[in-house]
Amino acid sequence: MLVQEKGEKHVFRKSRKYRTLCSVAIGTLMTAVVGLGGQPVYAEEVVGTGNPATNLIQAKPDDIAEHVNQANQSDQASGDLPVTVPHEELDKAVQVAKGEGVQVVTDKDANLGTTKTAEETATALSKAQADSDKQVAEVKKVTADYVKEKGNSCSCSKKK
Repeated sequence: MLVQEKGEKHVFRKSRKYRTLCSVAIGTLMTAVVGLGGQPVYAEEVVGTGNPATNLIQAKPDDIAEHVNQANQSDQASGDLPVTVPHEELDKAVQVAKGEGVQVVTDKDANLGTTKTAEETATALSKAQADSDKQVAEVKKVTADYVKEKGNSCSCSKKK
């Protein structure tokens, strides 16, 4: 019987040094084809758009009506962004006052208008928060006065 020796097949493809060598050869070949294959262009031959801000050959197309409208509306406010001032503390004070027997009348929420800048919005929010704090203080004061008066009238009727 003949013993067949196992030969090394595909050594060229699997070897790391040959694979790198092939990659370098192919890359060099592609660079040479691309670099030398095209027509050279010189700076004197390039025709621009006349716009110094770009080096494109084609000029920018004319603006469409929608783009012109959007550009004209820049720096203008449109639409609404409702902002509410938190009033949980006021609601608690009102509940305490109602629990003590104070008749509380609530008005509708105030609309402070539309603001156009961040500074105007901050001013309106601070004004609304200050008003809410003032209402809380007023409700607490009236409730305390009512409880005090109620306590005085109860102590007077007990003395008799």
